Amino acid sequence: MDEKKIDQHLKNVPIQMIELVENLNTKAKWAVYVALLENKQMYFNQIKDEFGANATEIDRILKSLNAGGLIFKHAKKFADIKNDNRTYYKPSLLGEMFYDSTFNLVIPKKVTTPCVPISERTNQMSSMVELEPTLGYLGGYLSPNYLGDPGMINENRMESIGET
Repeated sequence: MDEKKIDQHLKNVPIQMIELVENLNTKAKWAVYVALLENKQMYFNQIKDEFGANATEIDRILKSLNAGGLIFKHAKKFADIKNDNRTYYKPSLLGEMFYDSTFNLVIPKKVTTPCVPISERTNQMSSMVELEPTLGYLGGYLSPNYLGDPGMINENRMESIGET
């Protein structure tokens, strides 16, 4: 591929975003990441035992997740940082937020708030709605299971983008 074109398209993408996604490029990395999210914190040997993996493989995965900013290595004392038996790993705030926001984009939460019928929307809202269906929904389709009747607009969603 043309490196200049690649750079042109990526010039406004923060490197942290690219590194975060690049560091989740295998199922093994995803599994360790999710195990840490589920357990809140784990020692190196707990992770190794959980997955029945060798130390080198787990070390490589943890370093990758750490490099992406998804997890942090912690120790009670600074002198213990090199000792795998005395250090543990925790998801970072970025790691928690990335998982939650990505999950909610792929599988939106069910909305149970009242909706406004299309016939009662203002002209301003009508022009916005034409662009809205692809926001956060797989395939760009509004599902009746998530927004109520497809002919309705959720009042809370409109308030969140400044339209009421």
